[in-house]
Amino acid sequence: MHIQQTDGITSPHSPFTKKNNEKGIVEGKKLLEAIAASYEKEERGMPPKTDKIVMALELFASNTEHPHEIKNNMRETREYWKQYIPEDGIHLDQLLERL
Repeated sequence: MHIQQTDGITSPHSPFTKKNNEKGIVEGKKLLEAIAASYEKEERGMPPKTDKIVMALELFASNTEHPHEIKNNMRETREYWKQYIPEDGIHLDQLLERL
């Protein structure tokens, strides 16, 4: 699953910085809850559910951004998601218990 911050109107692949999160619609807790809710549903015609969900950040940087700014945005994004997913390999139900 590719994740990016967005305002819901455009798809800028923004990092999860404080500034972007204030106007963005993607929230860590709500995203994890939505994934869990969708997995509880059984829908005919759908492929079998997977036992692993891999989330990857899909961030774009402008060619006018300074490399330090890009790194800082990536660092801030990592810190944002670490509060919801503190380490790799944690089961979704365990993550939800921590919220």
